[in-house]
Amino acid sequence: MIKFLRIYFVLLTSRRNRINIVRKILVIDLGGTYSKIGIVKTNGTIEKHHTIPTVKENIFGNIFKNLQIKENEYTEISITIRGFVDNKTKKITFSVNLGLENFDVKK
Repeated sequence: MIKFLRIYFVLLTSRRNRINIVRKILVIDLGGTYSKIGIVKTNGTIEKHHTIPTVKENIFGNIFKNLQIKENEYTEISITIRGFVDNKTKKITFSVNLGLENFDVKK
């Protein structure tokens, strides 16, 4: 979790992203064995964090089923994954460690 939060913190502290309104972002790091999930404020504060086993058959269903995070706790979602993502279609075109091909993230 520290690796992806460190990268995300660098993005949050850049001049371009400094604003007075503090937003909460659901940050998901999808790994082949474990997924790391947290609520991070745009001021860099980590509000919640969890590590759960990755279930490849129902990745996002498993994440939201096992967490005590409600939809009104965050305004944005950031997902990190090892593999290739098509930014136009919002699909994971290929991820070796998760065995995903043409996976629609928006659904």
